[in-house]
Amino acid sequence: MYAFVCFRYELRELARALGVACRRNGARSGVVMSTLPRGVVGLLEREAELARIERVFGRVDAGAGAVVVVEGPAGIGKSELLAAVRAGAQARGFGVLAARGSEFEEEIAFGVARQLFEPMLRAASSGERRRLLAGVAQGGARALGAAAGEPPADRFAAIHGLYWLCANRAERGPLVASVDDVQWIDDPSLAWLGYLARRAGDLPLLLVVGLRSGDPGAERAELAWMVRDSGAEQIKLGPLSAAAVGAIVRTELDAKAEEPFCAACSELTGGNRLLLRELLAGTREENLAACSENVPALHLIAPAAVGTSVLARLARLGTEAVTLARAVAVLGVGAEVMLAARLAELDRAVAELTADRLASAQILAPTRPLEFFHPLIGAAGPGEHRTGGAWRRASQGRCAHRPRRGGVARTCRCAPARVRPGR
Repeated sequence: MYAFVCFRYELRELARALGVACRRNGARSGVVMSTLPRGVVGLLEREAELARIERVFGRVDAGAGAVVVVEGPAGIGKSELLAAVRAGAQARGFGVLAARGSEFEEEIAFGVARQLFEPMLRAASSGERRRLLAGVAQGGARALGAAAGEPPADRFAAIHGLYWLCANRAERGPLVASVDDVQWIDDPSLAWLGYLARRAGDLPLLLVVGLRSGDPGAERAELAWMVRDSGAEQIKLGPLSAAAVGAIVRTELDAKAEEPFCAACSELTGGNRLLLRELLAGTREENLAACSENVPALHLIAPAAVGTSVLARLARLGTEAVTLARAVAVLGVGAEVMLAARLAELDRAVAELTADRLASAQILAPTRPLEFFHPLIGAAGPGEHRTGGAWRRASQGRCAHRPRRGGVARTCRCAPARVRPGR
């Protein structure tokens, strides 16, 4: 019952002992943190978020349901927080259903709903199964292929049946339904989640979803409503402080890592947990000692270490985003939208909208002229096109001159060879 509370207390005391200042109050300069127990690395600097979840647990335990949206860019730690929510729920004796969206399964109807309910139905005794499937819930189970009989011909009947399947389970006690990567959820499951979210307050239920900021899948109307207008409690995750990055470096790489090396890790990754993990993996592969003398070498290996993550995130945003990001990589810091649009062969209005989407995904900075959110992103991802290849040659032809600013023509770095892309 009190395990989750005790876990939070222990984490807070650990943070205090290490001299960690809460990120919201600003990390203290010059703090050198020692190593951390590996079990809390993923939840470092999440004390405030855990406290909010604990308060929601209290309301659910009293019978008042809630919806919580955990949002942030790729690699910021959403999955770790959702795992902590599930662990805390189990410690309180709540039931837990869990699922995760996948960009490779978006076309599978009710795929996420099936992930949530199939394990529960398989584990249920025959008597419990009859109780769970009582009434219209039978139709919901048939829509999942988890009960005998024809699935409902009408999608609303399936959605309504799934709601009652969830409600029948919640009658047995408080329930947490956790859906990570909700931006990749299939449309029928999303419609059901929206239906459930509108009625969550009537059940002892916590619906908690993890959402990747800036992903095109988040633009769907039902999901946008759930995130912005449903009254859901929003938890927006931020990056690690420099002190926390230092603690992770000393835990996962070298307990004696020197402060300049740790500071470089923080600067290169922007406090993003996934990028930090990949950078440390690259450092281990290169057998690089965590000392001040190796900071220049760390800068050299960083683009390759994080490149896979950046390119995968960029590809997800579509062709227009890829071509615009490539154009910004070629043009460098301070790229004008008009020139980047011309280089990417995009309409100016399309380029403006695409730049906004790239900013939401934290690929580009939310500024004009255009630049990358972090220099490492430009070097790791689309920046590979700056050295050789058809794109580089194409840029040389189209960028002979930058637009005038203050009446003075600015000459592009590119040589004026006129070559079309792909030739």
